[in-house]
Amino acid sequence: MPKPRPESPGDIAPTSDALQQVSRGTRSFSDAEREWCVGEAVVRSQFERSPAQLLADGDRALATLLLDAGAHAA
Repeated sequence: MPKPRPESPGDIAPTSDALQQVSRGTRSFSDAEREWCVGEAVVRSQFERSPAQLLADGDRALATLLLDAGAHAA
């Protein structure tokens, strides 16, 4: 039986700590986290980066991009 999908994005969005771990290479994204991060990164890049480009860069680059974008938004 398939696992039910989370009800809200907050259930799958990685925490800042998780993003830092992924950016250091000590952890990987789950499939659901990666999907959320790609969507978030596309928006934060103002649609200049495609999902394929972001996925090709890998989890570490994706996490770093989101951490950097979060630092600039604060």
